[in-house]
Amino acid sequence: IEFAQLPFVLSAVSFFHNIPGVPTGEMGLNMTACLLSRVFSADITEWDHPDIKAINPGLNVEDNYPIFVGRRVLGSSSTYSITHYLHAQCPQSTEEPKGWPEDKAASKLEWHPSTNACEGSGPMTTCIEDNEGAIGYIDAAHGHEANLNEIRLKNGDGMFLTAKEAGIEGVQAAAADLSTVPSTAFGDFTNVAYYNMKGPNTWPISLVSYVYIRKDLSHITNPVSRTLLKAFANALFDPDYIGLCERYGHIPVPEEVKTISMAGLAELNWDASEDQEWTFEKSTMPGWGQGDYVISDKRKSFTLYEADRLADDMEPLIEDLRQLKVEMAAAKVSGLSSGSAVVNMAWGVGALVGGVMLSLY
Repeated sequence: IEFAQLPFVLSAVSFFHNIPGVPTGEMGLNMTACLLSRVFSADITEWDHPDIKAINPGLNVEDNYPIFVGRRVLGSSSTYSITHYLHAQCPQSTEEPKGWPEDKAASKLEWHPSTNACEGSGPMTTCIEDNEGAIGYIDAAHGHEANLNEIRLKNGDGMFLTAKEAGIEGVQAAAADLSTVPSTAFGDFTNVAYYNMKGPNTWPISLVSYVYIRKDLSHITNPVSRTLLKAFANALFDPDYIGLCERYGHIPVPEEVKTISMAGLAELNWDASEDQEWTFEKSTMPGWGQGDYVISDKRKSFTLYEADRLADDMEPLIEDLRQLKVEMAAAKVSGLSSGSAVVNMAWGVGALVGGVMLSLY
């Protein structure tokens, strides 16, 4: 089956720690891939190890302060990313026998038995928060949201920085090299990897996410369903929509990569007439906004739509109620407060209130 591979966002994965008194940022903990390789293989088990203190002269911890190593259990993209980073910067070799082996650069692997299983982003956060001396890895945005202390990693230029310090530009810079990216969305993306890339502010563990769509969409028999898929896919590259994901750590791919994805979308067999295309109402489109095949941001949910409709229905009822109140007040002033006119008006008000209440249900 031929399909388009559409890279659409990048995200950062990082390491975090829980060493009391050690902050994040410039005065924080520095670590290289070689040191991390030794920590996660249990060659280094204490934070006051001489090789750690050699690049962290200000690190003040107790003697023999143990390291609690948290790692994922089942296959995960974060495990895949950090192990490829370790191997990219510090591959096991004759010169570096304690480097990270190639066969352990994977989404799932056999960890050292002394490490601690922390399955999922939430449990990994808990592992780090609840254990002094802990180290673990997680998508950077999740760690930042939980206010975990981030480790300053050594990047491809030998600079130490956190994902927060690298920022959006640092994550995107990792994908600036297009030498391994195929020229079309139907090419081979196997060798596309953004680990330990060059650049003074480049983040060394940048993960790319893809959407996969079949080129032949004839199995989707309804043309409107096909064009709805097309609208969704195009929205992934629209700053007004995909830009909302930045708060969750998902950053749009560079323009050069976006161009490849958009060209791939154009080649798919949508096979639908123009009047079956979906459109987005970003600002008010009088008449058109309420038409068929329009996705509108004017209303965020069906509940709000119902509330708007009920408000419109109630306006004339509220006006009638106001008018009846005026007439009742006038009747009292004219001395008819005990007469049948007021009784009839009261019945009218009651009926109107009942009508208002019924329109709410």
